[in-house]
Amino acid sequence: MPALSKTKSSFYRRLYVAHLIEQGVASVPTLIEATGMPRRTAQDTIASLAELDIECVFTKDEGERHNIGRYQIRDWGR
Repeated sequence: MPALSKTKSSFYRRLYVAHLIEQGVASVPTLIEATGMPRRTAQDTIASLAELDIECVFTKDEGERHNIGRYQIRDWGR
């Protein structure tokens, strides 16, 4: 089987991360644990979901300091 192109692997990674977020694996630390991705890759992948028209928002946990919370998929696009 031939290796995936960078474009295809990026597309599949974005869909996979969006699916995980939808299933409750919704913070950077839990995504890292579930996938083995480096932190920066997980963060960049979440940030790039908008390029696929996937609306992903961060919700800060009530009473928590800093950026502790979870991501939510609000819209899967058109």
